[in-house]
Formats: sequence, structure tokens, C-alpha cells
Amino acid sequence: MNKKLTIKESVLIMGLLPQEHNYLTLIELEKLRESLIFTEEENRKFDIESKQAPDGRFFLTFNEEATTGYTRPIKFGARAIACIVEVLKTMDRDLKLTQAHTGLYSKLVIGGTNGNTDK
Repeated sequence: MNKKLTIKESVLIMGLLPQEHNYLTLIELEKLRESLIFTEEENRKFDIESKQAPDGRFFLTFNEEATTGYTRPIKFGARAIACIVEVLKTMDRDLKLTQAHTGLYSKLVIGGTNGNTDK
């Protein structure tokens, strides 16, 4: 299944992907991680940079204004979608969703595969 993601949604998904799971799911998640990596052109065009927080964690910054209207198709396998949906539903149940997650939640949990697939 292909979904059109914004730069922000791509960054958010990278942070939601689990590091541990069963073998087949981990293989699929690795393919998804590779497809989420930004191209050199995207890095330049949107000023995407990796930075380190004082606590040692890394995060990405980008020019949100420059990304307005930009999406890119990302191919998701069924196992990867299931993992992300599970994480988002857990965050919702635990009241851990933020405003930044609402677009992804709408696209992947509410929209699911019911005709909301971007070809």
C-alpha cells in the first residue's frame, strides 16, 4: 500500500517504529525505514538536519514553511502499517498523542485501507 506523506509525517513515523518485534516484521520495518530516508535533494531543499539534544537523543529539524504542499509516496507493507497503527492506538489510549500526530492518526488509523490509499 502506498501513502503520500509529508516531511513531518515521515519524521514522525521514524520515531514511532519499534526496535523490537518478530523477524518478518523487523525485515519489513527495515525496508520502510530505508524508504523514509530523505534524498540529498530533499535535505537541501527543506534544510533537513540531524541535531543532538542535551540528553543525547538525536532529532531532525527542517524548514516547515518550505515543505508546504510537498508529499512523497511511501510504500508500506501490511506488517509495518499494523505496527504503526498499534503504536498510535496505544498513544491515543494512554493520552500520549500530540497535535503533531493527528494527521498520521487520521491517515493510518481512521482512514486505514478503506479507500484511503494513494496510488
